[in-house]
Amino acid sequence: MVQDQGVSNNNQQFLLQAIEAGIRTDGRGIYDYRTLDIKCEDTPGTVQVHLGDTKVIAKISCLVARPFPDRPSEGIITYNTEISALASPSFDTN
Repeated sequence: MVQDQGVSNNNQQFLLQAIEAGIRTDGRGIYDYRTLDIKCEDTPGTVQVHLGDTKVIAKISCLVARPFPDRPSEGIITYNTEISALASPSFDTN
């Protein structure tokens, strides 16, 4: 697995100069935004969001369950995230 080393000093300096100049590295103007498209899927609790070229699929579900006997007034919450290695080499599980 590749460790994410953060932003190099050169990249950090370049980004700060771009911000000061009011430009973006992807070519958009400082006040330009990416197209947003939100689609509710047929499966309940599932949504697909496109923000420019970025695509995210989210699913929410719930289950009502009896609390543990030693914690009768507390609930449980769990979550799972799956991130592709295309987002960053540090997400590669191989």
